[in-house]
Amino acid sequence: MKPSYRILCLMLSLTCAGILTASAPPIEKWYVYYHEGRIFRQDKSLLKDDIDIPSNERMTYTAKTDEVYVLIPHVGEVKLGFSGHAEHRENAWVELLKDATRTKVTYGSLANMGPNNVLADDLKPDPHFSGLLLLQQHNRFLFSKASYPHADGFFLQIEQAGKNPDQVKLHTLNDTLYLDASNLKNNDPKTKFTLGYDRNGQSEQVANLHPVLDMTGLMDQLIGNLMTGLKGAGLSQDSLRLKCYFSLYAIYGKPCRLNFNETFQKNYDKINKR
Repeated sequence: MKPSYRILCLMLSLTCAGILTASAPPIEKWYVYYHEGRIFRQDKSLLKDDIDIPSNERMTYTAKTDEVYVLIPHVGEVKLGFSGHAEHRENAWVELLKDATRTKVTYGSLANMGPNNVLADDLKPDPHFSGLLLLQQHNRFLFSKASYPHADGFFLQIEQAGKNPDQVKLHTLNDTLYLDASNLKNNDPKTKFTLGYDRNGQSEQVANLHPVLDMTGLMDQLIGNLMTGLKGAGLSQDSLRLKCYFSLYAIYGKPCRLNFNETFQKNYDKINKR
């Protein structure tokens, strides 16, 4: 065989090898930052949050309400649920993660913070995360003037065993309701707190409150620790905000969104030296 022919064969071999390699791109991994329900991975282990998972992994969902929230590179935050093409087994649905139905999500829609948000949404925690409401010394909640036209109509009703119910009138400013921890301090777990509204002499319930009082900076500390730990993870500001929000939600209770946004931004600016 002539040298030039040998070189040509070698070049062809390398070219073919390159073509074969290019035809099999690496499997993309997606970051799971939250999930709902009992979802099993391909190795039969339960799905956990805060992990990277191959997009071609076979998932087993045990309920129609099961959902996985992932961060997909170059796409963003997406909510996944098994599609109508999933393999239906007894009390389970099996499907590759990448074949699941996708819904693009934002921080607002996940946290009930969209433009149509109503006061009751802010005050009613989702039991998937926690049934508690995380409150600080001073808490502010936005409300719709169309829904609550009389700003001086809000009150907090406190019911303790063996005592008559007590009502505390709450302060508002424009479209903001103020709820202070001083009105919620009570060591008896049986005490009932109800946010009410007086509508033309008729009292109506807005929400039952199950507060956890943060008087020592729990929110600030947890957000700071999470940001420090995730600084090199390449998460966008919105993704980091989601992670902090749901970590607080699951560990302590649903944060007051205005307080949370301020605390998050303060820590984000500090870590990124803005």
